[in-house]
Amino acid sequence: YIAYLDDDNEFLPFHIEMLTSLLEEKNADFVYSKMQIIQNGKIIREVGSVPPIIGAIDTSIILHKAELLNAANWRPSGYADDWDLVSRWLDNNAKYAFLDKVTMTYHK
Repeated sequence: YIAYLDDDNEFLPFHIEMLTSLLEEKNADFVYSKMQIIQNGKIIREVGSVPPIIGAIDTSIILHKAELLNAANWRPSGYADDWDLVSRWLDNNAKYAFLDKVTMTYHK
């Protein structure tokens, strides 16, 4: 499995465990959760939706099977943004599951 963590993001202590459990339980190709956005020490909003949509998904809330790196000719250095990665998977019918819980913080 692969999980991403940007330098301005923070996994909550249960992030990997909960997403791994969901991925295995649902036999999904990728799973994701909600994230909270913090600015000046205050939560300003939560982001996350079903289905995944542009602007509401960040690579740091995703955990996926390593095989997805080969899907749709995707290369780690060749995608433009988080949505490009996810939309390629969706276009290729990747199975996903959503955890309706905040498991990651983005520090704005």
